[in-house]
Amino acid sequence: MTITLKMLRKPQKQSPIHHLTLLYILGLSVIAGLFVVEQIQVEKSLKYQFTSSRVINIAGRQRMLSF
Repeated sequence: MTITLKMLRKPQKQSPIHHLTLLYILGLSVIAGLFVVEQIQVEKSLKYQFTSSRVINIAGRQRMLSF
């Protein structure tokens, strides 16, 4: 079993600035991810509304022509 210099060194404490930078990047990544998920949901909703509007429009035309 060989002991290297890395094993003998004590782990260095990271600076608070480095820690805050990582938290900031993580927070921005979470916000960006939520934005993408929300945008996908809005796109699905708009597609559904467009399909529904076609059906309602056709039903309205049929009703108008039936009288």
